[in-house]
Amino acid sequence: MKQFTSRLGLGLALAGLIALGATTTAAERAERAQRAQRPERPERSPGAQAEARGQQGFERMAEALKLSEEQKTKFREILRGQADKMRELRDVTDRAERQEKSRQIREEADKKIVALLNAEQKETWKKLREERVQRAPGQPGAPRREGAPRPGAQRGQRNP
Repeated sequence: MKQFTSRLGLGLALAGLIALGATTTAAERAERAQRAQRPERPERSPGAQAEARGQQGFERMAEALKLSEEQKTKFREILRGQADKMRELRDVTDRAERQEKSRQIREEADKKIVALLNAEQKETWKKLREERVQRAPGQPGAPRREGAPRPGAQRGQRNP
Protein backbone atom coordinates (compact mmCIF):
# COMPACT_ATOMS: atom_id res chain seq x y z
CA MET A 1 0.00 0.00 0.00
CA LYS A 2 2.78 2.31 0.93
CA GLN A 3 4.47 1.50 -2.36
CA PHE A 4 1.21 2.18 -4.23
CA THR A 5 0.80 5.61 -2.58
CA SER A 6 4.34 6.65 -3.35
CA ARG A 7 3.94 5.52 -6.97
CA LEU A 8 0.62 7.34 -7.17
CA GLY A 9 2.21 10.50 -5.76
CA LEU A 10 5.13 10.17 -8.12
CA GLY A 11 2.77 9.64 -11.06
CA LEU A 12 0.68 12.66 -10.11
CA ALA A 13 3.79 14.82 -9.75
CA LEU A 14 5.03 13.64 -13.13
CA ALA A 15 1.65 14.33 -14.72
CA GLY A 16 1.66 17.83 -13.18
CA LEU A 17 5.10 18.57 -14.59
CA ILE A 18 4.06 17.39 -18.03
CA ALA A 19 0.90 19.51 -17.90
CA LEU A 20 2.91 22.53 -16.76
CA GLY A 21 5.38 22.03 -19.57
CA ALA A 22 2.56 21.72 -22.10
CA THR A 23 0.91 24.98 -20.96
CA THR A 24 4.24 26.81 -20.94
CA THR A 25 4.99 25.56 -24.42
CA ALA A 26 1.52 26.58 -25.59
CA ALA A 27 1.99 30.05 -24.12
CA GLU A 28 5.39 30.38 -25.79
CA ARG A 29 3.91 29.28 -29.11
CA ALA A 30 1.13 31.84 -28.81
CA GLU A 31 3.65 34.57 -28.04
CA ARG A 32 5.81 33.60 -31.00
CA ALA A 33 2.76 33.65 -33.26
CA GLN A 34 1.87 37.16 -32.09
CA ARG A 35 5.44 38.35 -32.73
CA ALA A 36 5.37 36.84 -36.20
CA GLN A 37 2.21 38.80 -37.03
CA ARG A 38 3.75 42.14 -36.02
CA PRO A 39 5.57 43.93 -38.80
CA GLU A 40 9.31 44.02 -38.15
CA ARG A 41 10.67 47.50 -37.54
CA PRO A 42 14.26 47.96 -38.47
CA GLU A 43 16.36 48.83 -35.46
CA ARG A 44 18.17 52.11 -36.06
CA SER A 45 21.01 53.55 -34.13
CA PRO A 46 20.66 57.09 -32.74
CA GLY A 47 23.09 58.27 -35.41
CA ALA A 48 20.97 56.75 -38.18
CA GLN A 49 17.84 58.32 -36.70
CA ALA A 50 19.51 61.73 -36.56
CA GLU A 51 20.66 61.34 -40.14
CA ALA A 52 17.12 60.45 -41.23
CA ARG A 53 15.73 63.54 -39.45
CA GLY A 54 18.43 65.66 -41.08
CA GLN A 55 17.55 64.28 -44.50
CA GLN A 56 13.85 65.04 -43.95
CA GLY A 57 14.73 68.57 -42.86
CA PHE A 58 16.92 69.02 -45.91
CA GLU A 59 14.13 67.84 -48.22
CA ARG A 60 11.66 70.28 -46.63
CA MET A 61 14.17 73.12 -46.96
CA ALA A 62 14.96 72.23 -50.58
CA GLU A 63 11.25 72.19 -51.39
CA ALA A 64 10.58 75.51 -49.63
CA LEU A 65 13.50 77.17 -51.43
CA LYS A 66 12.69 75.45 -54.76
CA LEU A 67 16.31 74.42 -55.18
CA SER A 68 17.57 73.05 -58.49
CA GLU A 69 19.42 69.71 -58.49
CA GLU A 70 22.74 71.55 -58.79
CA GLN A 71 21.84 73.79 -55.83
CA LYS A 72 20.78 70.74 -53.78
CA THR A 73 24.16 69.12 -54.37
CA LYS A 74 26.06 72.26 -53.33
CA PHE A 75 23.72 72.85 -50.37
CA ARG A 76 24.37 69.28 -49.12
CA GLU A 77 28.14 69.79 -49.46
CA ILE A 78 27.92 72.97 -47.37
CA LEU A 79 25.85 71.25 -44.68
CA ARG A 80 28.15 68.23 -44.56
CA GLY A 81 31.18 70.50 -44.22
CA GLN A 82 29.44 72.36 -41.42
CA ALA A 83 28.56 69.08 -39.66
CA ASP A 84 32.16 67.86 -39.93
CA LYS A 85 33.50 71.08 -38.42
CA MET A 86 30.90 70.93 -35.63
CA ARG A 87 31.93 67.35 -34.85
CA GLU A 88 35.51 68.54 -34.42
CA LEU A 89 34.29 70.96 -31.73
CA ARG A 90 33.33 68.06 -29.46
CA ASP A 91 36.90 67.99 -28.21
CA VAL A 92 36.88 71.68 -27.21
CA THR A 93 36.30 71.73 -23.46
CA ASP A 94 35.94 75.48 -22.94
CA ARG A 95 32.23 76.20 -23.36
CA ALA A 96 32.65 79.85 -24.40
CA GLU A 97 35.26 78.93 -26.99
CA ARG A 98 33.07 76.10 -28.34
CA GLN A 99 30.06 78.43 -28.62
CA GLU A 100 32.10 81.10 -30.41
CA LYS A 101 33.59 78.63 -32.88
CA SER A 102 30.17 77.09 -33.42
CA ARG A 103 28.72 80.52 -34.20
CA GLN A 104 31.54 81.20 -36.66
CA ILE A 105 30.96 77.85 -38.41
CA ARG A 106 27.22 78.57 -38.74
CA GLU A 107 27.86 82.08 -40.09
CA GLU A 108 30.39 80.76 -42.60
CA ALA A 109 27.94 78.10 -43.82
CA ASP A 110 25.13 80.67 -43.98
CA LYS A 111 27.24 82.95 -46.21
CA LYS A 112 28.01 80.07 -48.55
CA ILE A 113 24.34 79.08 -48.72
CA VAL A 114 23.18 82.63 -49.41
CA ALA A 115 25.81 82.91 -52.17
CA LEU A 116 24.29 79.99 -54.08
CA LEU A 117 20.67 81.26 -53.86
CA ASN A 118 18.88 83.59 -56.27
CA ALA A 119 17.08 86.72 -55.02
CA GLU A 120 13.70 85.00 -54.46
CA GLN A 121 15.34 82.10 -52.64
CA LYS A 122 17.33 84.52 -50.47
CA GLU A 123 14.08 86.13 -49.28
CA THR A 124 12.59 82.73 -48.49
CA TRP A 125 15.80 81.71 -46.69
CA LYS A 126 15.69 84.88 -44.58
CA LYS A 127 12.04 84.25 -43.63
CA LEU A 128 12.71 80.61 -42.76
CA ARG A 129 15.64 81.60 -40.54
CA GLU A 130 13.52 84.21 -38.73
CA GLU A 131 10.73 81.67 -38.18
CA ARG A 132 13.24 79.19 -36.81
CA VAL A 133 14.55 81.71 -34.30
CA GLN A 134 10.98 82.51 -33.21
CA ARG A 135 10.19 78.80 -32.71
CA ALA A 136 13.33 78.10 -30.70
CA PRO A 137 13.45 80.53 -27.77
CA GLY A 138 16.44 80.06 -25.53
CA GLN A 139 18.72 79.13 -28.42
CA PRO A 140 21.68 81.39 -29.12
CA GLY A 141 20.50 84.46 -30.97
CA ALA A 142 16.83 83.90 -30.17
CA PRO A 143 14.94 86.73 -28.47
CA ARG A 144 14.00 86.22 -24.82
CA ARG A 145 10.52 86.73 -23.48
CA GLU A 146 10.03 89.95 -21.58
CA GLY A 147 10.75 89.32 -17.91
CA ALA A 148 12.53 86.00 -18.60
CA PRO A 149 15.77 85.47 -16.70
CA ARG A 150 19.00 86.36 -18.47
CA PRO A 151 21.25 83.43 -19.32
CA GLY A 152 23.49 82.83 -16.33
CA ALA A 153 21.30 84.94 -14.02
CA GLN A 154 20.86 83.90 -10.42
CA ARG A 155 17.44 82.75 -9.24
CA GLY A 156 15.07 85.61 -8.78
CA GLN A 157 16.91 87.97 -11.15
CA ARG A 158 14.88 89.12 -14.14
CA ASN A 159 15.52 91.07 -17.31
CA PRO A 160 15.21 94.82 -16.87
